[in-house]
Amino acid sequence: MESSKQDTPGESRRFHLAVWRWHFYAGICVLPLTIILAVSGLAMLAGAPLDRYLRSDLFTVIPRGAPLSATEQAAAVAAAYPDWDLRTLRVAPSAAASSQFDIAPKHASANHGGHGDPDVVMVFVDPYTGAVLGEHAVDATVHAWAKNVHGTLLLGRAGDYIIEVAAGLGVLLIVTGLYLWWPRQGSTLRSALLPDLAAPGRRRWRDLHGAVAAWSAPLLLFFFVSGLAWTPFWGGELVQAWSSLPGEQFTAPLADETHGSLDHGVHREVPWAIERTRLPAASPEQGTRDICADGVMGIDEVIAYARANGFERFRAHWPRGERGVWTVASTTIAGDTQELDGDRIVHLDPATGCVLAEIGFADYSPMGQFMAAGIPLHQADTGIVNLALNVLFCLAVIGMGIAALAACWARRPAGAMTLVPPPLPRDARVWRGAVLVMLAASLAFPLSAATIAAVLAIDLLLLPRLRALGALFE
Repeated sequence: MESSKQDTPGESRRFHLAVWRWHFYAGICVLPLTIILAVSGLAMLAGAPLDRYLRSDLFTVIPRGAPLSATEQAAAVAAAYPDWDLRTLRVAPSAAASSQFDIAPKHASANHGGHGDPDVVMVFVDPYTGAVLGEHAVDATVHAWAKNVHGTLLLGRAGDYIIEVAAGLGVLLIVTGLYLWWPRQGSTLRSALLPDLAAPGRRRWRDLHGAVAAWSAPLLLFFFVSGLAWTPFWGGELVQAWSSLPGEQFTAPLADETHGSLDHGVHREVPWAIERTRLPAASPEQGTRDICADGVMGIDEVIAYARANGFERFRAHWPRGERGVWTVASTTIAGDTQELDGDRIVHLDPATGCVLAEIGFADYSPMGQFMAAGIPLHQADTGIVNLALNVLFCLAVIGMGIAALAACWARRPAGAMTLVPPPLPRDARVWRGAVLVMLAASLAFPLSAATIAAVLAIDLLLLPRLRALGALFE
């Protein structure tokens, strides 16, 4: 009887096996992509300073007295690029920095899928002499390449969907992983958080994987959720659609273009909460009439307005079309400010100088505020501590993945050259129940739920039939 009891696992043990099997399958799907995201994340963190180092001749200048006006600098760019339109001016952030103009081919569409001009070129100007120092395409940098890998795996829209599935499964992987890691049968929380690296073989890799994952779980959950908000279906169609700032709150009439049209290529500088919000349209009859500048506004007047009204580091976007407006923006996603609640965008009527709309952090929905504060943390834009923590986190994710693969490799049967999943519980109802629980939990991420359903169908329906078919030929 005692032997029979030992051979028959208890209910909790069978459920543990079922969760472990699910965790294995989810890990096979998620782990390679998670490592790619961690490596490309490290490349992004290194890319921006590397780009500045490699092209220091574009980013830095020698101070020479008073700088030229923005109008004079813009005229120098227009003369050098007569077939291009001015899009954005990033005012030099320091006396030794160049001014940066974004330009796009004339007659380019103002709205490419809500994400701005894809062929924008960044032009660098010495603010003291007006000399055009050089150019580079916005997407032709180390940072831009790494960001493209991070966001689409270089697969375009298909890559967006793959990452969405992986991130949704990743959230569930964290839940199942914490269940498997939680101390039981006499183990202590201390031993689970501080693994014994002298333990033999598979146990050492398993405990190392579990401990690193447990320490990393809060940050990993944050990165998955904030990344999911950018995905096309869960982020774009479900969450962002319901969390965007309604343009109807503006007193000015609305243009056809959205705020997302102010983005350039892979460089997103428009806050997530207003990407889908339509821009206001210029109209002398509308706007906040008691907040007006002195008549017609050019780039110099826009910059003067911004500085007089509390903007420090900011961008000025040129009006587009007959009813286009000036936009002054300082946002966390663009790295203009390190204050997590520091987003501020003002739209100005070019003909009157009237404020047509002003948007701040407090205007966002709760999810919009989470994204506005979370994206700079995700990008390590808030200082050296943030940068060090993100680097450490990326390295931890890579190490966690390597430990998981080593543990799985160590438990394979002798001579086997493939990873072997944990055994299917003898009671198939337990396996079905565990996966159905995960399937129900994943309904918050529809594409991930569909993937789980497919795995369930393969594991419970297709694989047993293939084994039975193979047995006929033995």
